[in-house]
Amino acid sequence: MRANLPALSSVQTVSLRHVDRTGGERTLEAKIFWKRAEGLSRVRIQVHAPPDDRGSAYLLRENATGDPEMFVYLPELDKSRRIHPSGASGALFGTDFSYEDVGRIQDLGPDVRAELLPEASLGDIRVAVVAVTVPPEGGSSYSRIVYSVDAERCVPLLIEFHDAGGALLKRLTADPAKVTREGRGWLVRSVSLEDLKNETRTDLVVEDIEVEAKLSESLFSQADLARRR
Repeated sequence: MRANLPALSSVQTVSLRHVDRTGGERTLEAKIFWKRAEGLSRVRIQVHAPPDDRGSAYLLRENATGDPEMFVYLPELDKSRRIHPSGASGALFGTDFSYEDVGRIQDLGPDVRAELLPEASLGDIRVAVVAVTVPPEGGSSYSRIVYSVDAERCVPLLIEFHDAGGALLKRLTADPAKVTREGRGWLVRSVSLEDLKNETRTDLVVEDIEVEAKLSESLFSQADLARRR
């Protein structure tokens, strides 16, 4: 899974369509900037539309201690704030993705204990199943995350998020027909994240991607979040 990431960086243009329990819809357009520096990942999400949300930004930085740093900038507050681990379950720009999910979906995470379960299948696709136990002291809203990974392309096609009591809280499904080769690895271009408790769903579609883009380190600083791009 990690080998599917670009060697150094990528820029994805995405849309996120949130559907509430009554069928009401709201769509965000954003760019996701990702960079690896000294073996650690940085992720920045910058919202461009709709106008009311333009300029909103989120930053996640891995560090050597294993505890990621998370920051969010909202134009109406005109300042960035740090997200404490206890607040990592908060909704990212009103979608079903939490601040924590951004890191969990991209990688297994530095603080996990992973167990390889018996191989399974999703339709006619053979998948490796990896169960991750998340330590409670990290402040996560999850106790266990189960990844079903395409055995050939090593991309997660199903991720199941279980809460502290063991109940299934969220389910992320990927469209196997929307997996494309980008640079050295494979990329899932269409996923849906369901919040089973609140009966809501967010569909994320990758409209465009640039791999190995030249991204400055300052782009991933808290001070730069207020700059609109």
